[in-house]
Amino acid sequence: MSKVQHTPAGTPYLDVPSKSTSPIYLTAFYPGDVQRNYEAMNIPSVNHELISVPLPYTLADAQFWVDLQVKGGSAHSLQVLRSEDPENGPLIGTVSLTPHEKSTSLLHEGLPSVENECELGYWLHPDFRGMGLMHSGVAVALDWARSECAVKSVFVRVCEQNVGSRRIVESFEDFVRDEALDNTVEWPKAKGGTGKRKVLAWRWTF
Repeated sequence: MSKVQHTPAGTPYLDVPSKSTSPIYLTAFYPGDVQRNYEAMNIPSVNHELISVPLPYTLADAQFWVDLQVKGGSAHSLQVLRSEDPENGPLIGTVSLTPHEKSTSLLHEGLPSVENECELGYWLHPDFRGMGLMHSGVAVALDWARSECAVKSVFVRVCEQNVGSRRIVESFEDFVRDEALDNTVEWPKAKGGTGKRKVLAWRWTF
């Protein structure tokens, strides 16, 4: 079971196993994450795979998003992948679990509401890919959500052509394909879209 720990100052965090030479943690968003979030969301390999993230992505966008998370207005609190130190380390990605009613994802539109269900979303800075970090981060977040947040099921949608993201979901045998909820979306041209993309759906019921 993923157990929440606390720094001497009382800041909660979860350890995330990985092959990284630096320790990795799952923490909350902090007010100081604005610049790092802004920089990451302007990396094409990150932004172009996130349909709901604006492009161009401005400092005002980053400020709005971080403020929303700090206030608890969207996802469950422990969602930031952070390296080196759970209080002062840099943000390197997120693994978010957002209650259905708070979801802002365009991929979640039209889905039936399920009690205590969350939408899973994730991204990782390119410098930290290839270390098994995202699989571990998702596993830790799911275990915490189930044991500490009363989450009963998790839903995730991934574009069919996003092989890396699909590989993460498919590495968990408890995620079951829900083909009835597959659909297509018009991918933004600014993000490399050339028409509609098929979106695949999975659900994990605890």
